[in-house]
Amino acid sequence: MPEQDIKANDKKNPILIRVRRLHLHDATSQDILTQARYFRQLGRQVSIYAAHVPLELQSDVVSLAFADDLLRNKETIVIHHFNGFDADLPYFLRKNRGKSILRYHNITPSKWFWKYSIKSALYSILGTIQVKLCVALGRFDLVLTPSIFNLKGLFSCLPKRILPAGHLFPIVIDLAEFTAKSKRTLIPSNQRTAIFVGRFAPNKCLDYFLDFLSEWNISQLKTRAKFTLKVIIAGKIGAEFSAYYKDLLARANSLGLAQQLLFQINPSRDDILNLYSSSDVFLSFSEHEGFLVPILEAQAAGLPVLAAQQPAVAETLGTSGVIVARDKKVFKTTAEECLKILSDQSYNQTITALGKQNLQRFDPITICKNALEAIDGCP
Repeated sequence: MPEQDIKANDKKNPILIRVRRLHLHDATSQDILTQARYFRQLGRQVSIYAAHVPLELQSDVVSLAFADDLLRNKETIVIHHFNGFDADLPYFLRKNRGKSILRYHNITPSKWFWKYSIKSALYSILGTIQVKLCVALGRFDLVLTPSIFNLKGLFSCLPKRILPAGHLFPIVIDLAEFTAKSKRTLIPSNQRTAIFVGRFAPNKCLDYFLDFLSEWNISQLKTRAKFTLKVIIAGKIGAEFSAYYKDLLARANSLGLAQQLLFQINPSRDDILNLYSSSDVFLSFSEHEGFLVPILEAQAAGLPVLAAQQPAVAETLGTSGVIVARDKKVFKTTAEECLKILSDQSYNQTITALGKQNLQRFDPITICKNALEAIDGCP
């Protein structure tokens, strides 16, 4: 929203949404942009500020000078989106005269990063210390998290008596473009495709897809299935995890799975939409998530979802997908469930229909209205 339009709006309790870095397609940035749009639809005055902004999004943010003006207004509500160490956070907490709301996404534990990126591991530790210290010092009036898993992780090891109120506020997603390309039925084919969408990072456990495919090939499933199975992993690769990707490629080649496990690197939005519409099942082995937005994208696109157990994934799925216990038989069980989903039309349609129903829980207007009620109601 242009700054002149905001100044012309004299509604009470302006909202400043801030994050250190705004990106084009990551979950946090999409949450911010979509959240702002729906807050405005609900009649609220909303500004976005980020210190680092790509050229394509510069028209969506206000200047630091304008943000400072808002901070001096004791009626301003500041929502701090936090997903890692934030060097700007002390400045905004110090300047803000109104309510400070923490929108805590998630910090992936450092144990996932040491092998491939010491810098990422250290930033994980610093971010965890920073956010927990700010919570312990009472710098936030309310905490909004996409999952109970995130809230428990944030509040762990902190005395209950000092904790601010916490409220569940799922990631705000506009799924219309995914629904527009939704699959309707499981079309007969001699080839099936499982897809996973997400950045290339160790916590996503992308190497587990190799174990899954090995199980598929060495068991009787390959002969029982009336189709060949391939897996496509689509996502962005940062320089810090290029070695992780190289390790995946090397292992896929050594196992003879390079033709079954395919990678689509740094896909565009259109690439992702086309991948969903041409795939048959969404599959996840990720061991650490705070929400996993692609679950809802897949369900909107008409795909059944099959995932190994993980707390936040289970929250997002509810009862709408198939969750496999993460035990010694996880790859065998997942392969059996995958075969059933891709072979049994009735079973497939049941899971897909439940996925469509699940999307109702994440209606943007409803969850934004609930969040605003929580924000306005906190002391």
